[in-house]
Amino acid sequence: MISLAQTGNVLYTYVFAMVKTSKIKGNIVILSGPSGVGKGTIINGVLKKIASMRVAISATTRQPRREEANRKNYYFMSDYEFDEKIESDSFVEWCNVLNKRYGTLKSEIEDTINEGKDIILEIDTQGAQKIKAKMPDSILVFIAPPTMKDLEARLINRQTEQEIDIKNRLDKAKLEISEIDKYDFVVVNKEINKAIDSIVKILTKSCKEH
Repeated sequence: MISLAQTGNVLYTYVFAMVKTSKIKGNIVILSGPSGVGKGTIINGVLKKIASMRVAISATTRQPRREEANRKNYYFMSDYEFDEKIESDSFVEWCNVLNKRYGTLKSEIEDTINEGKDIILEIDTQGAQKIKAKMPDSILVFIAPPTMKDLEARLINRQTEQEIDIKNRLDKAKLEISEIDKYDFVVVNKEINKAIDSIVKILTKSCKEH
């Protein structure tokens, strides 16, 4: 494990299929971290600084939050629609997280990497390891909170979950954090702009090496 940014600071059934291309030209970047750690904000910041980078929009069966829009933040699907995608083998991977399902569509990846562009996938720790096993050149980055107290405060402040949901997310966060030694890089998100800059440096260097 390499920690480049000590700035202070989703299971579970997986279906994985290799992207069917003769040669993968772009890099696949896997970004993981507990709910509430700031992954979405960090990804948006990275995309502004690396013009060639794209993000894979995940599909989910959970309801959108107030600030989220369909086909922008997620592909929001009913259970029936999600089942259809599974039956048609449309996912690169999918998983169950706190009784909701999340998945990455093959179509979100294939066009991007075949054009030689790099793509970020926001995926939970177990899914990240599945992809790493199939695609060893994938770059794994874990976003960690400064402390569990900080993470709890962030979950409470965003006012999107009930108390029991926050407890479940914190329990899951502890399990996720125990997996950080399996990642290529770890960034502690204490200050968002510094965390973004650290990841930009990681990806600029690592993607050039692939």
